[in-house]
Amino acid sequence: MVDTMLVKRGGGLEAYDPAKLRSSLAAACKSVRAPEGEAETSAALAVARVERWLMGRPEVTTADIRRKAAEALVVYNPEAAYIYQQHKNIS
Repeated sequence: MVDTMLVKRGGGLEAYDPAKLRSSLAAACKSVRAPEGEAETSAALAVARVERWLMGRPEVTTADIRRKAAEALVVYNPEAAYIYQQHKNIS
């Protein structure tokens, strides 16, 4: 279990939630038409990589999480990783 706090853009704090990250990564995969199972698997594997990076870090920024998650997802679905990384710029 990872016990890390996220520093939001506005300065607020939020506990790291792996389910929220996994859902976001899976949505990025599905947005590039990855099949449901592939999207979920890619997201779960990327979250596992992020969690290994988070170990021993009591606090990181949401920008750090976004960057590391995109770096992890690019291994499994480069197109989805790009969409995930750019999403906040698009929305």
